Amino acid sequence: MSALQRFARRSLPASVALYVVFAVVPAVGFSPGVPVAPAFIAGAGAGVFAVAFAGAASADDLPAALSSRSPVAPLAAALAPPAVWFAVLLLFTSPESPEAALALVGVLAVVPVVVAVVLADRLRTWSALDGATEYAQFDGGDGDGTGNGARPTGPVAATLLVVAGIVAVSAGAAVVAGSVGVIAVPLDTLVPSTTALTTLLGSVTTVFAALGDDDTEYVVTDAGLRVDRALHEWDEFEGYRIEDDEVVLPRSGRLRPAVTVDADAVDDLDAVATALGRFLPRIDARGRVEVEAGRVRGSVDGDGTALDAGRSAESTRDR
Repeated sequence: MSALQRFARRSLPASVALYVVFAVVPAVGFSPGVPVAPAFIAGAGAGVFAVAFAGAASADDLPAALSSRSPVAPLAAALAPPAVWFAVLLLFTSPESPEAALALVGVLAVVPVVVAVVLADRLRTWSALDGATEYAQFDGGDGDGTGNGARPTGPVAATLLVVAGIVAVSAGAAVVAGSVGVIAVPLDTLVPSTTALTTLLGSVTTVFAALGDDDTEYVVTDAGLRVDRALHEWDEFEGYRIEDDEVVLPRSGRLRPAVTVDADAVDDLDAVATALGRFLPRIDARGRVEVEAGRVRGSVDGDGTALDAGRSAESTRDR
């Protein structure tokens, strides 16, 4: 295990514990009869952090639990507390009050959520690629807008999508309500607050985009298809097809875009097709199977043993 992997593994339970602190501790300051004193709040936060950290550190396979392949529902539940604190900040606190500061802490719980999901996704990918066999590696040119390239994918993309949705809906609803007089909060208070939060969200997405490369790297392994830093397991795909200028891997589900690769950017298209054919059926434009998976030259024999050994995926573990 590399130093980066050890750091990520140790940081994951800390991120989960920070989320619990940010989401829960502000409620202490809003409790009747509880003084909003920095020392008291800090002490409560330290206690909650210790308990939450111990629980997260002792959980079985925490990365797998936090990097679900269908992460939208769990993420929406995890991001509900920041959304509630956002509403409290806008509607029930006055600027520069202690209560406003506490509510802002609750809103910032979104930060450790994003960090935890990113760390969990990386740890899950490293674990899956550890010891995996690599059959083909190729570049696909620039990101094409279908979920590849420098854009976040998988749980990371779902996290940003849910965060963006919560911010947009709650901010929009607050501004509309204030403008029509449903709530007694002037727009000169609402607009700067929502602008600041959406600016923070934009900064987070910009950082994720900056972490990606202009060229997308694809690696065919027995663990799945690695697209830059994201790993897509083979059962996510319906198959593959090769068109005049593209290699297309449709994914199951209407809202999941296909992985599309510029065929002109692939040096050895036959080798890529052979590698993909080990794990996926070749299909036509209508999704009909033309060649079953595993029935390509040099793929696998009858008992599933590789006829030609791929090279070790050692180089992919620490990406």
